[in-house]
Amino acid sequence: KMQSMTSVRHDTSKTQFAYFNNGSGFISYDDERSTCEKTEYAIDNGLKSFLIWELSGDLMPDLSTPLLDTVNSKLANPAMNCAGSEDTSAPTPVHTQSPTRMSHYPTLSPRTDSPTNGSLPTSSPTRRPTKAPVLTSSPTIQPTKAPVLTSSPTRLPTKAPSPAAPDSCPSGFSGLIAVQQCSHYQHCASGILTGAPLACGPGTTFDENIQNCNFSYS
Repeated sequence: KMQSMTSVRHDTSKTQFAYFNNGSGFISYDDERSTCEKTEYAIDNGLKSFLIWELSGDLMPDLSTPLLDTVNSKLANPAMNCAGSEDTSAPTPVHTQSPTRMSHYPTLSPRTDSPTNGSLPTSSPTRRPTKAPVLTSSPTIQPTKAPVLTSSPTRLPTKAPSPAAPDSCPSGFSGLIAVQQCSHYQHCASGILTGAPLACGPGTTFDENIQNCNFSYS
């Protein structure tokens, strides 16, 4: 609220507006409550996504972002009261860490555990040494004994790999991640998956670098 203006809430549009006290004009704007209520509208009507047009004015001197934090808080807790309590005019946002693209990003292909087995026998069958031929007075060669083979090694049944771990958000991350082998994407709020997976259009997959669905190239 500016000193030379009076701020008023417009219940129909669920937004704030302020008019100059000298009658020279007015402006409309969003505060934490109106941002929360617009997020609530998207949730209640099953919208797959919504657009925040401009956020440069949301960065405060202490580097907090109250409007964006309110959106993330509402997505993480759809039951949050946007009007707040009697002592609070707006919901208290939960501060989230800015998303960083590092090596701990969720992998796009399913992860499997290597099957574990006891050590399998690798030695090949051994032959017993043959007896040396015994010479009689008339030198005849006695037949050697047939080699005795050890039992052939048997392989233990391999353990079936465990199913892939479910898609999850990096700790503290707020943004979008690819799920279901990049064919869908899902919201993360403070490291928690929120909402249902959303499908990309035909011929596209989700690209985490641009936070959007993109055409696939081989």
